[in-house]
Amino acid sequence: MATCSTWGCRVLAILGLVVVLTAGACTNGSLDASTGPGVGRQAPGLRLESLDGRQVSLADYAGQVILLNFWATWCPPCKEEIPTIEKAYQAHRDEGLVVLGINDGEAAEVVRAFAGELGITYPVLIDKHGDVAARYRRRGLPLTVIVDRDGVIRIRHEGYLTAGQLDSYLSRLLP
Repeated sequence: MATCSTWGCRVLAILGLVVVLTAGACTNGSLDASTGPGVGRQAPGLRLESLDGRQVSLADYAGQVILLNFWATWCPPCKEEIPTIEKAYQAHRDEGLVVLGINDGEAAEVVRAFAGELGITYPVLIDKHGDVAARYRRRGLPLTVIVDRDGVIRIRHEGYLTAGQLDSYLSRLLP
């Protein structure tokens, strides 16, 4: 049995580990080494324009459970998880669930077409300059942050979100 003691084998092993650790997340090349606003802390405010031209802020939804989903049209895991988020929104909006899709600064017409293609009915906001992503210290896409009725972050999920994970998270915060 051969052993891997050469420098090249070590590099390949390290690269393999990096791939495993970053699987399921898209990045735009601007990684932030911090972990972002922590669970148990007040959610940073936001004020963004929706696709229909309205200004939307977290304060608009005070007293409700708010799911913030950061995504982009070019991110395959984002596209894959959005129908799961839409389904949860439809199932739980009468219980006080609000979903805000936060796009990563793409052109409104591109985002609008994408949202139509996927059947998104919750508000879609565009973070034109990345200010909200910076406040939430988004390191990659997708990122889902769930805020409780008191405005406190209860869930921070980086990477692809499964239906089972989302159901588990929401069962902790909704009646």
